[in-house]
Amino acid sequence: MKIIYIAPLSSLGGHSLVSKILLKKLKEKNEVFPIDLSLSSNHYGNFSISRIFKVLNLLKKIFYLKNQAQRIYLTISQSFFGNLKDILIYLLLFNQLDKVVIHLHGGSIGINLFNRKKYLKILNFFFYHKLKIIIISGSSHYKIFPKSLHKKIKVIRNFAQSSIFNNYKNIEKKFTNYQQVRILFLSNMLPEKGYIELFHGFKLLSKKIKRNLILEFAGKFYSTKFRNQFEVLIKNEENIIYHGEVSDKTKNHLLRNAHIFCLPTSFLEGQPISIIEAYASGCFVLTSNKPGIKDIFKDGENGFSLNKINPLTIKRKLENILKNPDLCKKIAFENRKLAGKCFKEEKYIENIRNAIL
Repeated sequence: MKIIYIAPLSSLGGHSLVSKILLKKLKEKNEVFPIDLSLSSNHYGNFSISRIFKVLNLLKKIFYLKNQAQRIYLTISQSFFGNLKDILIYLLLFNQLDKVVIHLHGGSIGINLFNRKKYLKILNFFFYHKLKIIIISGSSHYKIFPKSLHKKIKVIRNFAQSSIFNNYKNIEKKFTNYQQVRILFLSNMLPEKGYIELFHGFKLLSKKIKRNLILEFAGKFYSTKFRNQFEVLIKNEENIIYHGEVSDKTKNHLLRNAHIFCLPTSFLEGQPISIIEAYASGCFVLTSNKPGIKDIFKDGENGFSLNKINPLTIKRKLENILKNPDLCKKIAFENRKLAGKCFKEEKYIENIRNAIL
């Protein structure tokens, strides 16, 4: 089958990672024409003249390829300007929308876009009714769409790469060495992801509990100002480490050695791949109760949930985890089992293939 594959392929983060892996698998048995959305967007969806030219170039590529395709796969944007770009794509493909499969990697499009700009909601839903399939990552995202579209929707959960899965022997070993507890934050370094609250919560914890605690941060800053401020903040902290933007090898190492994975996000998450990766690595998870997260996370079963994102709440939750090492270990093992059952790469690829083809 000939497929036009429109997705972010050169940017950072879980969305791009998933897109690249899926593209590689689809190429094995299909003729695929990849178009990189990373060239026409940025993290914040900001407007710029250079971005207009990149979008025009994107549309030009789609125009020349559209008549060759039997299927068109598009990952959609959740920003205002990104959505305008998507609408231009729908218009360009208007007579072929019944060949189009869209994939929503996130949960903010409803609250941040459709609820605020009703005209965009009406316009997008008009096009959505003509599509072949709509893929979402969790059942909580059904509410974004009207019931008339639910028959077109397929729920396909994200996955952890095979290389990230930790074996049970290694998980047992790391929890035997529970005297040095490693807490990991692995995500884009955005203020709404909660890294500042985690830092201050950890500082409060360190003053109260005299144990060998290590807090590690890994991820990219999109703001030089925020990065400089954070590096000054942790400059003299011996047990707090910022690794910067890390390779897959380093990421795997950090996850496999972490006891507690912490993502105190206030961001409207889709379905964080980092949490699934933490499961596969055998970590206890401390995170917030955002809708997309609740699709894959249950308080008390996969870790602890944060009802409030502030340093004191984080400190108290971490303190509770440290006081219950047996529970921490038990949940870490259960998370590894869950990842093996529900979040394997092969299952994801199979489900996506079935939806697209």
